[in-house]
Amino acid sequence: GLAFRVPTLDVSVVDLVVRTEKSATYQEIKDVVKKASVGEYKGIVEYTEDALVSTDFIGHT
Repeated sequence: GLAFRVPTLDVSVVDLVVRTEKSATYQEIKDVVKKASVGEYKGIVEYTEDALVSTDFIGHT
């Protein structure tokens, strides 16, 4: 398990564990999450590879 102690009011953190039926690369998993973030899960999941801090997400709901 993991423990996080991050005193921030702006965002939350997710420890995402992915189990696949067949082998998948890290890039393939990122691509699926990115596609979902603009499709079926738009407004629920956001995806970025930018170097951001918690305050960059204020107003993203």
